[in-house]
Amino acid sequence: MSYFNKKEIFEVDPDDVVLDEDLPRYRKEVDQRKLKKLLHSMEKYGQFVPIIVTRDMRLVAGGRRLAACKMGQRKVRCIYIDAVDPLVLREIELEENLQRENLTPAEEALAIRDLHSIKQKLYGESQRGREGGWTLDKTAESLGVSKAKVIEHIQIAEAVETFPELAKLKKKSAIKRAAKSIDVALRRAELARQARSEWDLHLADAREWMPTIPDRSVDLLLTDPPYGIDIDEVAMHIGRKTGGVSTAGYKFEDKPDKAFELYTVLARESFRFCKGTAHAWIFVAPEYFHAVRTIFEAVGWLPHVRPIIWVKRAVGQCNAPKCWPASCYDMLLYCRRPDSELVLQGRPDWIQVPPVEPSKRIHPTEKPVELLRELIQRTVMPNSVVCDPFAGSASTFRAALSLKMRPIGCEIDKAAYAAALEALSKEVRS
Repeated sequence: MSYFNKKEIFEVDPDDVVLDEDLPRYRKEVDQRKLKKLLHSMEKYGQFVPIIVTRDMRLVAGGRRLAACKMGQRKVRCIYIDAVDPLVLREIELEENLQRENLTPAEEALAIRDLHSIKQKLYGESQRGREGGWTLDKTAESLGVSKAKVIEHIQIAEAVETFPELAKLKKKSAIKRAAKSIDVALRRAELARQARSEWDLHLADAREWMPTIPDRSVDLLLTDPPYGIDIDEVAMHIGRKTGGVSTAGYKFEDKPDKAFELYTVLARESFRFCKGTAHAWIFVAPEYFHAVRTIFEAVGWLPHVRPIIWVKRAVGQCNAPKCWPASCYDMLLYCRRPDSELVLQGRPDWIQVPPVEPSKRIHPTEKPVELLRELIQRTVMPNSVVCDPFAGSASTFRAALSLKMRPIGCEIDKAAYAAALEALSKEVRS
């Protein structure tokens, strides 16, 4: 179908052509160098293709040709369009723009998305089980690209429309990467919002967050603070080398003076915010067990005289196997308040559970959920509040949620916090 009256081609002063503000154009910026090339071509060979205008001289298509004529102060050849349907006008303008180069990635994506939408409005949307209607395949065929490319452009257009700042990027790949990053950030923000009902995990320093917990509101303290053993320097990580980046992708500071400061604040604050019937499980390094026990005893907790042993494996690890036995276990300090009672009584003071495989860790010192479930079940009943001020990978949270508990806590590291939110969202969905 032709919308043109070819007998009505005429020339006018380019200033007589009106740019319609109600008809947004996808090309926001004109490359002056390329415009000069177009003008040179028109001066040498003439303007073969007229611009398209309405009867009241509003521009429909041909903005670059019009701009070139203005630059060269020459008459512009025009042709009227007799179609009055706004969708048809838009279809022609988009078709012409998309058959030319020089659109930015964002402009091209928006144009393709809108062209597909207009085609559907003009020729009907395709429906499953029915013939006819305009499809993605037809849009792809009309533009000479693949269906996958059309889908990609539509996705980019949606991203640019939602986040206009992405339009400044010069490559489609950059827009897609930025959009993905923004989407991840929004998804994590949504998870954080959900946290108020499903769980209560904060991105915060434990020393600042713990004082905000109401008095006598927690049933169980279950946490794994930094040990103070310089694990960031001595632990075996990628390539079976000590120090460096862990398989989880990052490391944290583990100096003794900072660790003991945290243990001191933890002991004092936890005694305040835990109920008179509360329990506590605190992971500690063997060399500091008695020192940490003294800290908790000094503020009023009743700590067990012997450590609880977590047997991790039958074959241990050691950075100096010629000098020392291999390490196969970790220790926990168990504490209780005067009115507390164990739920599962008579359990041994050791628990054997395999550690999290290094390739599956999302935190360098991640503890297995199975181990934490056992500790929770030994001490509190469902609907209890479980607190972990050093949440790390949120293993305590995941264990508590699986047992119908309400976990609260915080994590200071942004990367660990983000990974914990993702892990928690999977736990809730499952």
